[in-house]
Amino acid sequence: MKKLIFAFFLLPLFLQAQDIIPNPTVSIDTEKKEIVYKETVDMPGYSKEEIYSTLREWVPKDFYVAQSYISYEDFKAGKIIAHAMVFGHRQVGLFSPPYSISFNIYLWVKDAKYKYEIADFFVIWGLNGDASPDMHSADVYITDPQFKNKKGEYTGRARLILYNIDGNAKNTIVNLKYAVKTKKYSHKIDEDF
Repeated sequence: MKKLIFAFFLLPLFLQAQDIIPNPTVSIDTEKKEIVYKETVDMPGYSKEEIYSTLREWVPKDFYVAQSYISYEDFKAGKIIAHAMVFGHRQVGLFSPPYSISFNIYLWVKDAKYKYEIADFFVIWGLNGDASPDMHSADVYITDPQFKNKKGEYTGRARLILYNIDGNAKNTIVNLKYAVKTKKYSHKIDEDF
């Protein structure tokens, strides 16, 4: 009986992310073997200046992630590069180790159109005072077969990270398109995922 009770308390330690998180559908560039979300958006009737200034305002006002900033901008070239980082915790039984996901969004602007590319995803495990954080490209989760089961579904840590990358990228795209089209900002605040 004591063994059964002991096993019952240890059960949460062995639960995996695939038990509660759906298999993610990240956007993968199959040639480069990396996670990339990209699209060219037509904006008939909008000038380069209108689109650029809206995107320039959107990054600090509505990029919705925990930390974001413009790392490069050039109006003449019609280019903005922003960097962002979101934070989370991976629930492992009773423990919840912190991690963050950093990524870049590249924006190119012309008259009546703009292009975005969300890429360069990195995962940093062991934040908040850990003397030796582990940082690596998130692309390892899509290229290394150890992160998939026999059904081709992502498992454990890979499932959690890719699910969060996919959700954050898709939310960013929705907010970006809304801001450019309406010149309004939703002012969302990053939620701990």
